Amino acid sequence: MSQLQEWEKAGLRDFFTFDVRTEAIAIDMAKFFLSRVSITSPKTSADAIEKILHYCESIQIILDKKAVTKDILITYLMQRGATFSPNSTKQALIQRIIRFWQDKPVSSGIVQVTEISPSPTQPEKVAAVAVEDFPVNILSRQFASWFFRKLNETTLALDDLWPDASCAIRLVQNDMVSDENAHGSEAVLEKLITTRNNYNFTFNPNINHSGVQGRINPHGLVFVVCCGTLHVTNRWVGIFESAFGLVQDPSTGPNNWKCKQVKIELRSTQQQSLPTLQECQSIKNIIELPLENHILPE
Repeated sequence: MSQLQEWEKAGLRDFFTFDVRTEAIAIDMAKFFLSRVSITSPKTSADAIEKILHYCESIQIILDKKAVTKDILITYLMQRGATFSPNSTKQALIQRIIRFWQDKPVSSGIVQVTEISPSPTQPEKVAAVAVEDFPVNILSRQFASWFFRKLNETTLALDDLWPDASCAIRLVQNDMVSDENAHGSEAVLEKLITTRNNYNFTFNPNINHSGVQGRINPHGLVFVVCCGTLHVTNRWVGIFESAFGLVQDPSTGPNNWKCKQVKIELRSTQQQSLPTLQECQSIKNIIELPLENHILPE
């Protein structure tokens, strides 16, 4: 029976749902705990997380598991905006996460943010919060989470793309640059899945406003720009910059968007920090489009 406090349970729920890698770890970890009490293995990551919370007695034990690497701990802290020393040991990172949860209680899997009251001394901060809630930015965060989850799971389908979709992928490693293009939904789908599988990449998008935003060009095309980190079997290997052109498909119901254009740059780098859109050169022309509070069609 679990002896975890509520803030510990909330923190672990947040940790196990922030990244596709931690969701997979949760399932494997739950299977281990349940095998000792002869209970059927969990079928979903949500079920696995609840089983872990029920049977484990210490968050230290959970975060210290071999599958929970330093890279994952570092990525989590960066995603949540927590400061830490770049030379920290795994144990130091674990203790930093525990202190972070104690200082900033987590509710329903989302770190609570103190509400900002408008004041003459805070105009820029209030404006930034409002911009994040523009419909195009909300759509962009939802799309980026959905797209990269499906790409990581190789479950993207032809129905997710327009028949005349196009794709441009650039791989940058040291001084070597490789450009690959595809046209038509079948070729685009094959190119995306093949690229992901050939390198065994796991895409970890920066879902903060600094890492994913939306723009609308003069012709009404919705662009989603997103950056993040690349991993191979839990090892940090690089970063990516991406842009997607979306067009609504009213034939499949309200608020359904499909990819018409895909552009991704994959770059090998020693950078051990979460990238932001301000650093992205390959999609700079889209980022520089005006950001306006348009009402998207339903």
